[in-house]
Amino acid sequence: MIYACDNCHFLFSDSSTPEACPDCGKKDIRPATPEEQTEFKLYSNENVWVEKTD
Repeated sequence: MIYACDNCHFLFSDSSTPEACPDCGKKDIRPATPEEQTEFKLYSNENVWVEKTD
C-alpha cells in the first residue's frame, strides 16, 4: 500500500501499516489519495541514475 506523510509530504510504499514516516519520523501518516498514488507510481518508474540528454 502507498502512504503519505502529512508532515513532510513524503510518499512511500510499505507492505504493513507503518507507525511513522521513514523520512521525517513523524506519526502523521495516512493512506495516499488516488492522485498521490499516481504521482508515486510515476516517480517510482523514473530512473534517476540515468543522465537525461536533450
